[in-house]
Amino acid sequence: MTKEKTAKQKEKIQHILDAAVVCFAKKGFHSTTTAEICREAGMSPGHVFHYFSSKQEIIEAIAENDRVIFADIFAENVNESKVVDSIVAIIRAVVKYITVYHISARLCIEINAEATRNPEIMKIFLENEKWNKKALTDLITIGIQNGEVAQDLQPGIITDWLFILTNGILCYSVTDQSFDWEVHTDFLEKIIRKTLSP
Repeated sequence: MTKEKTAKQKEKIQHILDAAVVCFAKKGFHSTTTAEICREAGMSPGHVFHYFSSKQEIIEAIAENDRVIFADIFAENVNESKVVDSIVAIIRAVVKYITVYHISARLCIEINAEATRNPEIMKIFLENEKWNKKALTDLITIGIQNGEVAQDLQPGIITDWLFILTNGILCYSVTDQSFDWEVHTDFLEKIIRKTLSP
């Protein structure tokens, strides 16, 4: 049985992950050395590797963290009696997370790229996406059932396009530093509301 980590241990782990995020966002997973992560964290290699046995484990933990962050965003914004408002709030929160914090946007792109060549990361990535898509698809289905969303729409396809749009925003925010997420998200909200409207 795995022993439950103490609050101090969890704090140390998060500190290492935060340092790794900064390094990976700057140089990518493969160009970043464990020594650079240790230096960014201000910790000795022995201390860092007490919690993680390899850089691979750190990458996997960051990918797992992504799932928790998006699950929290969904939980904080979902309201089954106001489905369209919930969807808009979720999309706004996701766009804000990936564009206001440019490190997060660059890291998301790194994780996506790493998933294409790393089976373990791909497994976590697909599990994360499967959970996120199911949660959003279920919410849209409720909206159709209560008459808030157009009856002729297919929930899975709407979910796919919402993911395509947010992923597009993620990439654009990295390549165009003048990108104004608030202005663009206001327009995205209009698109979502018009598309879902009965």
